[in-house]
Amino acid sequence: MSRGFPPPWSIVGRPESFAITDAAGQALAYVYFEDEAGRRQAMKRLTREEARRIAVNIASCRSCSRAKFADPLEEKMPTAYVSFCKPLNWDTASLLIEKCRRTLFDLNDKGVRNGPYDKLRLMMTCQGGSIGPAFAVYNEIKSMPIEIHTLNTGATDSAAVMIFMAGKRRYACASSAFLLHQPSWTFASKDDVPTVVLSDAVRWIDTYQTMMAQTIASGTNLSQDRVQEMMKVGTTLTAADALECGLVHEIIEPVIPADARWWQV
Repeated sequence: MSRGFPPPWSIVGRPESFAITDAAGQALAYVYFEDEAGRRQAMKRLTREEARRIAVNIASCRSCSRAKFADPLEEKMPTAYVSFCKPLNWDTASLLIEKCRRTLFDLNDKGVRNGPYDKLRLMMTCQGGSIGPAFAVYNEIKSMPIEIHTLNTGATDSAAVMIFMAGKRRYACASSAFLLHQPSWTFASKDDVPTVVLSDAVRWIDTYQTMMAQTIASGTNLSQDRVQEMMKVGTTLTAADALECGLVHEIIEPVIPADARWWQV
């Protein structure tokens, strides 16, 4: 004998899908979506709004006047928090990626998943470091199926600005600043350096400086040429300066709710 699925049926928003559940919490169906257009086309998924409408139609198939629909676009799901206050190198970059990804699979002490979180706020103070790890963090966390917000809590300098740009929304504390300057190359030895190594270093620096300038320009009011000029001379931006040029969207102070999930790198 087939079992029943008691009403009301509800829609629950998840990072990349809408779940239809019955009154007992039994999942009945999932409708998947993808916000980023390129990934959506490659994965053959729906837009968020298309998936929501289909989920509503599935839930409404249950002939019951008591049916309720908890529209996930109207609900506030919790925000997870990660603090990063270390120099940037391959080890700290790996830790930062791991902590950010942990928000997707966060379990409590009973093995039950917390969340799902709809936002991750990365609060950072970093006076720079290696640019390679910075690009790795930027690309990794930007690809996560969760909305990233970044907050400069003190100093976000040099290569760390690249990580900061991963935020869909970007914030700065009033008492914080940014430093833009050119990447540099550290040679492993004080011995004579062959010309070919010098040429490779120059090409490497030019390539990463151009990519970083493109990324900053694409998310701000600054042109790529202007960003490269600021990097060349070395430019410090206060929070107010960053707001004016579009590097940040708002100046706020860091507030973490007492019951929030929070990780420190």
